[in-house]
Amino acid sequence: MTTVVSLLISRSSAFALSKMGVRAANGALAVASSDWTVRMSSSAPQGGNSVLDPLIVCGPSGVGKGTIIERFMSRNNQQFGFTTSHTTRNPREGEIDTVHYNFVSHQEMETLIDMGKFLEHAQVHGNYYGTSWDSILKLQKEGLRCLLDIDVQGVKRIRSLEFAQKELASATPTTIQFQPKYVFVAPPSMELLEQRLIARGTEDEESLKRRTKNAKEELEYGMQEGNFDYVLVNDDLDKACEQFEAIVKELYGDDESMMQQFL
Repeated sequence: MTTVVSLLISRSSAFALSKMGVRAANGALAVASSDWTVRMSSSAPQGGNSVLDPLIVCGPSGVGKGTIIERFMSRNNQQFGFTTSHTTRNPREGEIDTVHYNFVSHQEMETLIDMGKFLEHAQVHGNYYGTSWDSILKLQKEGLRCLLDIDVQGVKRIRSLEFAQKELASATPTTIQFQPKYVFVAPPSMELLEQRLIARGTEDEESLKRRTKNAKEELEYGMQEGNFDYVLVNDDLDKACEQFEAIVKELYGDDESMMQQFL
């Protein structure tokens, strides 16, 4: 199966990607606008206009998204960086607080949510996950674009202009142009995804059913035209990693210079 790309792209760009096994899906598609002007929270720097254009990667559990991102970052860690997300789930073996996640209690998380500290937050498999504004701004100050690995709930919240206006209404005078890019990683089939989840051996029967149900809902949203700039079907990991780099290059261009930094 070839990779599906759903973005308004030029004919020359589509041709360049097609040489790598990537094709445009049904020609040019009407992509819902993801750009809006927001007022940042009190953690935002003062003065001037700047652009935040994080790379948002989404896909169901077991799709291989983590490996694709890991390989990409091993070659592009001078241009992109990870935020450290907040979560209420328990640490897994080898995970370190403030390194892999900021592990917090449900009460702490809900307090931070009420304070408007998160760009996005969601409950996944019974636990909260969230990306703070502070973590994104920290990367920007370091001259890095932010790469976010989040679920469909988080994507929906980020896409919602109404959410941004509501959550950031009490902001400082700093105006930020928020222009994220969206990539959805999909499996070749739901059956194969279920096989991958079983093969991991990390889920009990109840957890497997919950993840399978969530995956079906995520795929339904992810494959709808206009929800993502690109849809990458991972039917061969090495090819998918190569195609992912081509997609990022298309989204951000060949220019090696980074976004305008906050001073």
